[in-house]
Amino acid sequence: MSELVQELLNQIYVHKLPEAITEYRFYKPRRWRFDLCYPELKLAIEVEGGTWSGGRHTRGQGFEDDCEKYSIAAIEGWSIIRVTGRMIRDGVAIDLLHLAFTPLHERTKDNILVKRFSKKERGSNVRKRRQPRLRVQRNVRKA
Repeated sequence: MSELVQELLNQIYVHKLPEAITEYRFYKPRRWRFDLCYPELKLAIEVEGGTWSGGRHTRGQGFEDDCEKYSIAAIEGWSIIRVTGRMIRDGVAIDLLHLAFTPLHERTKDNILVKRFSKKERGSNVRKRRQPRLRVQRNVRKA
């Protein structure tokens, strides 16, 4: 178990969220495992390490392998929360888990977690869509 997974487990414990199962093998034909999961909810948490250092998850073959794994998991009915080391350290990962465990009818616009993940509240973190440049055709004189 990685240090990041252990840190997230510690946060789950401190925040009194349900205990997660580690290294759960969800698809018998392959040896795929989820870092953390709640099998009864079909909710998985995958910790993506090495996102800024060229780790396995961000390089070609590793990325493709993860895409295959996550696609099969979705087909099998799993919901996957993917988090990075920064998200764990900054508290975003535990907030996502709190939100996942918040019943839908309690997710009102006034809920602090709903506010945190809404585009309006994120402000400068939201990438603005770049407007396409208009091409101006200039009058060209022919000699």
